[in-house]
Amino acid sequence: MAVVAVLSIASAGCAVKEFNDDKATNIVEGKPLLLEGEQVSLTQPQVDCGVRSELWEAPVETSPGHSSAHLTQQGRDLKFNDDVLTDPNFHKPYVQVKGEFSLQVISLVGTKDAPDDKKIGEFKVGVKIAHACFSGPLPMMGVKKGVFNEDQPVAFRFRLVDAGWEMDQLLH
Repeated sequence: MAVVAVLSIASAGCAVKEFNDDKATNIVEGKPLLLEGEQVSLTQPQVDCGVRSELWEAPVETSPGHSSAHLTQQGRDLKFNDDVLTDPNFHKPYVQVKGEFSLQVISLVGTKDAPDDKKIGEFKVGVKIAHACFSGPLPMMGVKKGVFNEDQPVAFRFRLVDAGWEMDQLLH
């Protein structure tokens, strides 16, 4: 009986240190994350719904291929942080978010080792916004060479602490 107890404790300790794709996904989705000005993509129907719902004003063309839709207080209350923009360098309109948000992993690109016994996970991830205009998560843009990019996965760094693995940092 004592041997079984020792083996159970030993294997539980190993399980805490194990890091895999499922663990990384569960950590990302496990608790809200403070985002400080991340970009999320919108579909045109979501932009139109946001106008009807008075989250932002109707888009106004500022130059060829560029438009801006000014946020209203209702949009800011949902933690949108800047005007909704369209730009020919992006496939879809986008907006900045700032605050605490729950994330949903859309797909896992992969995990790899990082210095100092940390891990890096790259994900296509979405930001959950509690509003009828956004039935699913809004895709968050990753950063490539210091610039937001719709096609770039979002990278998170994880570290091992006494309680197990935790998200350490959103990387740019």
